[in-house]
Amino acid sequence: DSGNLVSYAQPGLNAADMFDRIRLDGVQLAGVMHSNVETIAPAIELLKLRWPGPLMAYPDSGYFKMPHWQFVDIISVDDFITYNRKWIDAGVKVVGGCCGLGLEHIESLAKSAVDLI
Repeated sequence: DSGNLVSYAQPGLNAADMFDRIRLDGVQLAGVMHSNVETIAPAIELLKLRWPGPLMAYPDSGYFKMPHWQFVDIISVDDFITYNRKWIDAGVKVVGGCCGLGLEHIESLAKSAVDLI
């Protein structure tokens, strides 16, 4: 709500400090997932300052309210593809989606992969 990137599990912990606490020894891929599409790019930029290896981006859409995911205001397929293009241009190597994104999102991403990479 403040406009600052923070840890979901510890909202008082900003994303930069969260990334600093994560041990990446032996990790082969690092990224940002289960996050709103608007937060992926700035979080990836913070991660790139701490991780020289391959990056991934797996956004979600909608929100969780106990006990179920709420499928509201789901990102359009076209907007999802547009965001993925930006992430790939920023160096992300693995893209996908999680909660709230459907088969049509992933199928469209797969079909456009040749154009994206």
